[in-house]
Amino acid sequence: MRRFFPPGGTLLGAATVSLFFLVPLSPAQPRRNRANYKLARKFSKAFLKQFSYSTSVRPHWIGKTSRFWYSYKTSKGTTWWLVDPEEGKKVPLFDHFHLAALLTQEGKKAVDQGKLPLSGGKIDDKGKLFTFNALGFRFEYDLKKGTLKKLGKAVIRKPSLNWKGLTDRERRERIRKFLMERQRLLQERKKKEVKGGRPASRPSRRARSYAPDKSAYIFVKDYDLYYVPGIPIPPAASRKAGKKAASRPAGKMAAKAASRPAGKAPASRKKARPKGPRFKYDEKKAVRLTKDGAEGYTFMGLGGRGSRFGRGVKWSEDSKAFYIFRRDVRGVKELYLVNSIARPRPTLEKYRYPMPGEEKIGTRELYYFNKAAMKLVRVAPKWKDESYLGVHWLKGTEELRFIRRDRPRRSIEFCAVDTTTGKARVLFSESVTDGYMPVMDVKYLEKRKQMIWWSQRTGWGHIYLYDLQGKLLGPITSGPFRASRIVKVDEDGGWLYFRGNGREKGENVYYEHLYKVRLDGTGLRLLDPGNATHSSVVSPDFKFVVDNASRVDEAPYSVLRDNGGRLVMRLEKTDLAPLFAVGWKLPGTFQVKAADGVTDLYGNMWKPFDFDPKKKYPIIVSVYPGPQMEGVTRTFSFFSSRQELANLGFIVIQVGHRGGSPRRSRAYANFGYYNLRDYALPDTKSAIEQLALRHPWIDIGKVGIYGHSGGGFMTAAALLVKPYNEFFKVGVASSGNHDNNIYNSSWSERYHGLKVVTVEKKTTGEKKKGEKGGASSRRTAGRRGRGVRG
Repeated sequence: MRRFFPPGGTLLGAATVSLFFLVPLSPAQPRRNRANYKLARKFSKAFLKQFSYSTSVRPHWIGKTSRFWYSYKTSKGTTWWLVDPEEGKKVPLFDHFHLAALLTQEGKKAVDQGKLPLSGGKIDDKGKLFTFNALGFRFEYDLKKGTLKKLGKAVIRKPSLNWKGLTDRERRERIRKFLMERQRLLQERKKKEVKGGRPASRPSRRARSYAPDKSAYIFVKDYDLYYVPGIPIPPAASRKAGKKAASRPAGKMAAKAASRPAGKAPASRKKARPKGPRFKYDEKKAVRLTKDGAEGYTFMGLGGRGSRFGRGVKWSEDSKAFYIFRRDVRGVKELYLVNSIARPRPTLEKYRYPMPGEEKIGTRELYYFNKAAMKLVRVAPKWKDESYLGVHWLKGTEELRFIRRDRPRRSIEFCAVDTTTGKARVLFSESVTDGYMPVMDVKYLEKRKQMIWWSQRTGWGHIYLYDLQGKLLGPITSGPFRASRIVKVDEDGGWLYFRGNGREKGENVYYEHLYKVRLDGTGLRLLDPGNATHSSVVSPDFKFVVDNASRVDEAPYSVLRDNGGRLVMRLEKTDLAPLFAVGWKLPGTFQVKAADGVTDLYGNMWKPFDFDPKKKYPIIVSVYPGPQMEGVTRTFSFFSSRQELANLGFIVIQVGHRGGSPRRSRAYANFGYYNLRDYALPDTKSAIEQLALRHPWIDIGKVGIYGHSGGGFMTAAALLVKPYNEFFKVGVASSGNHDNNIYNSSWSERYHGLKVVTVEKKTTGEKKKGEKGGASSRRTAGRRGRGVRG
């Protein structure tokens, strides 16, 4: 093996897709441990797909009870089950043979009872009628009588963009179609624009945001915001207009109405018009709320050219106020792409792209409007380039609440503004100095007039109880573990249900569990015990839990537990028998120490299916450095690209490292702050060395590394930075962000961190403050010649 290094030892000269070099062997040289392509091809994704079955139970609750139904596939086919936890019974939801016979009669084609083509299933709240899609139609099946009724054609939703199970060719074709459609839409938009690059003056209805009671709406014209008050229509005139419209159906709608059976509603109904007065509008009386709109400074999209209002605007419940975001990207520098599929020839496309540490990164300004004042008011910023999270109206009021965060993402304030008076106050604040501060939305307990907040203030993520005015009432969870997410709150019973990890002794600290705890912080109880990661679901009445457990080295299983975590019944276990019969094997797991000799790290290991402990195997590590997530699988999968690689004749591993994940302590998560290049390498090297000492069949002299994106960046660093370039003999880096000084500002500033530094101007001797971006591919700070250094 030979490796080539660019001059200077930096990664800037190594931004190649692949760092992989082989010296060809002469015919006279013996070839040992030849790659077993036959084995790798045999256990391809397509081959294993035919033996892939259900891995979890997804409960469909019947009404607000604890009764539920689910479907589950095994090597014997798919069965639909009905579970009554109170009775401790699990029975087939229906007679599968009988329903197959009824569907065969309807479709004139044979339907197998083990392969019923059902989708979109629902059961009414009484548990009597089961509706589903099959054979292109919507059916209703009476579970008691066993009768089938055709309701009409099935309405099939367009599938979301899902890459799973697609071949490379199918992925490329999907991308090509997406790009062609986007190109068509861009061309259509350009055709609609009038001279001067501006659209027609009247906005489309979709570009308006209406108050809930329809008493007014807002729209954007030429980058500025306008408010149109509604003119009430007298009740008598409104009723007269409604009757007139109803008495003269026309065209296709009239034909459809006439052909529809009596008493049958149309297949798709429009939303009912809200009760209350109706309004008409005159845009000539629109109130102009801003006069300083400009290209790159507007309330809709980047140009204000008819794009649709989204979550950037929200009215209060009483329709008296709204808040809206204003995007300012003026001064943000541009990057360029070549549009290769443009016709008749490729074109140069430009877009704004802020880089770490630059002065202009693009910001959102928060405004509010109240009818009483008829004025648009900007929320006064505290920090330069601050951002806003979790903006919402306090229920039943005109008080606007939001979280403001500084640009380095190390400080937050939870604020409230009375939009009738303009009075603002800070309910509480938090700040750190050692890393990025993650934030979760506030959760309100309406019956108790309290709210819940998640924080890492003690070094671990935990949940806290506050009153509505921001007074801390006390911690709900505490201790050396992470409460990661609120699942449900039983306000009447005074219980909080949440997911957490790292609490159970002897387990992988990443394995998630479901817990419940009283709102006063007492009575913490584990609801889904078992050494695996759990995705458990609580019943609507809080009485039972469907516990789905999974880990990479065992068959997933699902059980039913009561509200205290006690086992009620075993539901399912994934059918792996057909896989084992063809020679498929599960991967293994391991635990090692980090390079500090103290911190526990967790990983997975894939061996070739023809593994021979008497042989020596090269070891390859699949990497992703994080810090937002570690590239280590925690749950079961029928197919893994790591296994495919191992079957060629390698030992393939994944292993965590300090700084790789936010799902442990804050100290662990922030280990790589201000050192986004090298932080993952010491632990990865140490883990491989420990594994080689345990297993004599690992060849420590043949160590490889590969990864994508951040993993590609980590791979390149491993091959170019001492002493790791002597340890790792070969690597493949794909799409690596090899210099985070020119990566996007949001990611790099968030995870590498910004520092306020003094920049000296040698020509004048003046000093000024700027923000230093993360130089993750070089040890020296990037000197890019800009006023704010990156």
